[in-house]
Amino acid sequence: NKIPEIQQGVESRLKDDGLSERLELIERRIDDFEDIKSDSDGDDEKYKLPESTFSLFITHHPLSVPFAFAVFTTALSTCCLGLTLAESVSTGTQGNVLGIPGGVSNAVRTAQFFGA
Repeated sequence: NKIPEIQQGVESRLKDDGLSERLELIERRIDDFEDIKSDSDGDDEKYKLPESTFSLFITHHPLSVPFAFAVFTTALSTCCLGLTLAESVSTGTQGNVLGIPGGVSNAVRTAQFFGA
């Protein structure tokens, strides 16, 4: 029967090429990874999401009511920001697009920059 001879030939090749050592190393690393993963499965604090409507995008199915609420909230927020930007630009002039008054001190300019 040639099967034992073939097995012995394969085993000797594995030993010669160092593949058996590599396979053992890979198996040990997989075991280590599984141990680390099982240790971190119970750690809920590590993956806690903030309490906001944006978390609903991640935690709920797209066809659910909470997901639709998150979409509505995000759309409303974006619309409000867009309206605010449009109002800021419309009050300006050609040389001063945002309508920031000129001839003020550097402290006022800095405050306007950070407040805008």
